[in-house]
Amino acid sequence: MRRKFNTIAAIGASIINIKNQKKALKDIEKTNANNRNLLSLGNVAKDVIIPSYEQIGNICISGGSAAVRNDLLIQNVVQARSVGMATIVLHEGNHNLEQQLANTCAGFNYFRIINSKNPFYEPIYQLSADEAASLIVKSSSEENKIEATGLLYLRAVNRLLLKKGIVPYTRMLAICPHNSIQNVVLEAETNALITPDEAQSLRDDITAGLVERPNIEYFFTQLQAEAESLAWKSNLSKSTSIFECVKNSGVMSFDIGSTNKA
Repeated sequence: MRRKFNTIAAIGASIINIKNQKKALKDIEKTNANNRNLLSLGNVAKDVIIPSYEQIGNICISGGSAAVRNDLLIQNVVQARSVGMATIVLHEGNHNLEQQLANTCAGFNYFRIINSKNPFYEPIYQLSADEAASLIVKSSSEENKIEATGLLYLRAVNRLLLKKGIVPYTRMLAICPHNSIQNVVLEAETNALITPDEAQSLRDDITAGLVERPNIEYFFTQLQAEAESLAWKSNLSKSTSIFECVKNSGVMSFDIGSTNKA
C-alpha cells in the first residue's frame, strides 16, 4: 500500500511540477512581451493596426499567412503615402504582392514595378559625375573594393561622357572601352568639346585610377550577370531609381529575385 501511495504521490508531484513549469513559462513569456512592448490585439482591421494619416515608427511584420502579411504590407504603403513618405518594397518573386500593389497604387502620382519583365531600374542616370562615381564605389563589394583612385577614374569617365553630350547610364559604363579611354579624351580635345586644361585633368584622373580598373571591371561584370532589371538604352525614358522615387514621394516595387539569373 505504501508503495502504491508513493507512486501516486510521485505522479501528483509531477503533475504539480508540470503545472508550475507551465505557469512559470507563461509568466516569463508575459514579462518578455511586456519588455518588448508587445500587445495582442486579436482579430482587428489592418487600418487599425497601421492607421493612415499618423506618424508611426518602424514596423516588423512577421508570422501569419502570406496573404495576411501582404495585406499588412499594402496597408503600410498606404499609410506611408498618407503622410507623404516614399516607399521602396523589396521582395523576392512575390507576384501576388506585385499585383496587389499595382491595384492599390494605380492612382498614385508615382508608382513603378521593377523586375526582369520591367527592366527599368537605372541608378546613375541623370546624376552628376561625382554622384554617379560615388554611388558605384559605395556599391562595390568588400572583396573587390573600389578605392579612392577608382572614384577619380569613374568620375573622369562620367565627366568625359557628359562633355560629349552623352548622359551616362549603368549599362553604358559596363561596356566602356577602358583600353581606349585616353584616345576618347584626345578626340574630345581635338573637337574642342573640352579645353586643354580639362583634357589634362581627365588624363590625370584616369591615369591615377588605372590601378583600380580590375575592380571596376569586375564590378560591372558582376552587375551585368546579376541584374536583369537594369534599364537598357531603349527604355531609359521609362527608367527609375530609388532617388527618383524618393524625390517624387512615390512607391517602388523591386523584385530582388530578378537580380540573379541563378
